[in-house]
Amino acid sequence: MTINSRADNAFFAEAVTLGATSYVTNGASQSGTSLIIDGGTGSVSKGQTFTVAGNATVYTVISVTNAALTDATYATTVTTVKYTPTLAASPGDGVALTFASTLPLPPHLVTRNITLVNTGSNDMTISDHLATVHGVTLASGAGMSIEVSDSSTVFIKGTADEILSIIGS
Repeated sequence: MTINSRADNAFFAEAVTLGATSYVTNGASQSGTSLIIDGGTGSVSKGQTFTVAGNATVYTVISVTNAALTDATYATTVTTVKYTPTLAASPGDGVALTFASTLPLPPHLVTRNITLVNTGSNDMTISDHLATVHGVTLASGAGMSIEVSDSSTVFIKGTADEILSIIGS
């Protein structure tokens, strides 16, 4: 018997770790719209917001860089973050960054749908906006499929270090 198979270039699967934690500035006297950072874990995504300790300004991520990606819309183990507006004050070395626990999913053009699976131990909120205007709860261990054309239009909010698996085509 002959088995025919076809690779679908539109298929993707990845794990998103919520609640980027422990990121700090890497070097003093940084300014402008880009910070070199280190020490962190978790996912950072375009559109996510953050603050710098000692500075009340809320910044919005434009792009991120790590060892494998430059100016990406999504990454883990981030080494540089670009943002808007311009940094209000120059932080010292090792100053903590606090990222919002709500972030858009990594951007993928979707031809059919995405399936989200909450592999964490806490519930997550899935919504169509940062402010969770129209959200649903995805219980621990549960999954759901959503028809969208771009996965970055879906936002997730959950507990730090929890993992959401995303599969789509």
